[in-house]
Amino acid sequence: MPSALTSELLYKRALHYLERYAASSAGLRAVLQRSIKRHERRGEDIPAQAGQWIENVISKLQQAGYLNDKAFAETKLVSLRRAGNSTQKIRQKLMLKGVESGLMDEVLAADESNDRQAAIAFARRRRLGPFATTRRVELRDKHLAALARAGFALSLARQIINAPDADTLLEMDEDC
Repeated sequence: MPSALTSELLYKRALHYLERYAASSAGLRAVLQRSIKRHERRGEDIPAQAGQWIENVISKLQQAGYLNDKAFAETKLVSLRRAGNSTQKIRQKLMLKGVESGLMDEVLAADESNDRQAAIAFARRRRLGPFATTRRVELRDKHLAALARAGFALSLARQIINAPDADTLLEMDEDC
C-alpha cells in the first residue's frame, strides 16, 4: 500500500526527482502537484495544507542549494546553444520549463555565444547549405525554411545557406 501523503514524503520525492533530473522551481512544483493528484485519484484524503507543503519543500531545497533557477537556466542555455537553437527557440524552451522572464533575460544577456554560431551548428547537424552533401542548389529554399522554422533571422539564414563551402563559413565565423 502506498504511503500517506505528508510533507516529508513530498520532500523525499522532490529530492529523488532532483537526483535524476535538473529542474526549475516551477518544474518541480508541477512534479509535486502531479504526485498529489495521483494520491487523490487513489481516493486518499488530501490535506488542505498540501499546497503549502509544496511551497515549503521548494523553499527548503532552494535554501539548501539543490534547486537554483539561475543555474538551471544557464545550464539549459549552454545545452540548447550547443544543439544549434536560436535565441527565440531558447526563450520558448526556457519559458516551457518555468523560468521567469526576468531571469531568462538576465541569462540571455550574459550569453557569450550568438545566433550565428548556433545557426552554423544547426546547419552542420542538419546538413544544410554548405554542409549538404548533395543537391544543395535544388534544396536551397527548403534549407532556408528549415533555418527560419528554427527561429533564425532570414538574413542570417541566407548568409549560412549562400556560403560557398563549410570552411569559408567557419572562417567567416571566426572573424566575427
